[in-house]
Amino acid sequence: MASHELLYPTEMAVTNTGTSICHRLAKNFSTNRKIFIFILVSLALFYIPAYHQLAQPQSHDEELDGWPRNGTREVRLFIQPDNVTTIISPNFCESKQPFLLVVVCSAVHNSEARKAIRETWASSSSSLRENNRISNEVVPHPLKDVFVVFLLGDPDNSTLQSVVEEESRRFGDIVQEGFIDSYNNLTVKSVMLLKWVTQRCSSAVYVMKTDDDTMVNLQSLQLFLQSHQASLARPQTKKVPLLVGNLICGARPIRDSTNKWYMPRYIFAGRTYPNYLSGSGYVMSQEVVQALYEASQKVSLIPLEDVYVTGQCAAYSGIRPSGHPGFRLGKRPMSTWGQDKSFLAPF
Repeated sequence: MASHELLYPTEMAVTNTGTSICHRLAKNFSTNRKIFIFILVSLALFYIPAYHQLAQPQSHDEELDGWPRNGTREVRLFIQPDNVTTIISPNFCESKQPFLLVVVCSAVHNSEARKAIRETWASSSSSLRENNRISNEVVPHPLKDVFVVFLLGDPDNSTLQSVVEEESRRFGDIVQEGFIDSYNNLTVKSVMLLKWVTQRCSSAVYVMKTDDDTMVNLQSLQLFLQSHQASLARPQTKKVPLLVGNLICGARPIRDSTNKWYMPRYIFAGRTYPNYLSGSGYVMSQEVVQALYEASQKVSLIPLEDVYVTGQCAAYSGIRPSGHPGFRLGKRPMSTWGQDKSFLAPF
């Protein structure tokens, strides 16, 4: 009996313990279920508005001035690839093969900037030296087969047009294409550059795009390109089209409509831009110029010309832009360029 008295409470203890555990598990399950349901509801409340925001981004974007929401962005309508759009063009490409052709994008009214460029970094170029169109100042090391031209649009003003024509007669370095020269047409201007080179100066080995607020160290750049050309002659070198400049990777579109670089989603909906080269200055081999020009006729325009040409059109063509430290636009005096191998500086 004593043993039964000892066993009985033990069995009861086991039974009571098991019942207690079951109750606790049931209670915990009920609590966890409530928490789980609460989390699901919270997530639904959070993600449903976010989904609608992503599904209808255009309704929340401020319209960019000059780029209407329902406007056309087809390049062919602006550059008219099947028509002659050139108003003024130098003729040196007909008789020469430029090793380097530098195309400076310039506004029609920026004649003082063009004058300063002719008197400074472009003074040693072939386009000015051979035609004796600069002062008699002696240039220590004139460059062979390096030509500098200025790309302008149509001012839509007869007085300004007369000034441009006189400037062209005097210096012979003006390229004028038939598009309205405005800030909103900077991307169109860059595509017109590609068109003019493709149709009028396809003999150029290398082509540089830059702006009239940038200085270019032509001597250092020529040495770099000569080295590149020499490397292509080596049997073991893989022949890769050249598109080189200051490489920008992983840049995100700015959605703040008050920012100068604002990019609405109805124009570019991606989270990041493709890798591209800064528009302050980049160099292309001739085959790249032609490939980008062809691609531009299939890729919709966006306001940022460097992202469009060297990012989107390059990606469409399967061309990968590459970076070189010489294209970084730092503040440095021209006298130090030969020492640090830099190609660009602010003007």
